[in-house]
Amino acid sequence: MGSIWVFGVEGEAGYIHLNNTIRDRNAINAGFAYPDSLDNTRLGDWYGVAAGRLGIAANQFLIYGKGGVAFINKNYSFNDACNIAPCGPSLLTIGRNDSSYVTWAAGGGVEYAFNNNWSIKGEYLYLATRQTIVSAGVVGPGPGVGIAVTNVHTDPGINTGKIGLNYRFGGPVVAKY
Repeated sequence: MGSIWVFGVEGEAGYIHLNNTIRDRNAINAGFAYPDSLDNTRLGDWYGVAAGRLGIAANQFLIYGKGGVAFINKNYSFNDACNIAPCGPSLLTIGRNDSSYVTWAAGGGVEYAFNNNWSIKGEYLYLATRQTIVSAGVVGPGPGVGIAVTNVHTDPGINTGKIGLNYRFGGPVVAKY
């Protein structure tokens, strides 16, 4: 008599390209009418996940949860792009970061085996790129004269949904009980 519990380890790699640029209408060159700063985040072009899966098998169905480590390239920058009228009197760059980011990933899914080697799955996976970056600097009309500014930037994380077709080499697809 077998167990209904199924445990496994998996790895995945993929392409993801997310980019968002926001014109900051609040912080830089306060008091001037036109927004002139750019807040930019770019995630990708690649990501990877190494995760464990724990599930319950019933006949050809598997319901599972998964969790592990995720790797993704992340680029963030904040730049005050204009220092002439009507934007404002100063040019300011207060943040820049480009690196490979290591974080956690978690999700779950359902899988159906339609024969001993083939199955289809639907899965949700959250990549925890959520991060708050606080940048500060001084802007003003000249040396020694200025106001302090702060920019707070929060990434929401990445929610993914996917379907997959799996082929298994060797033994049975589901646990027997």
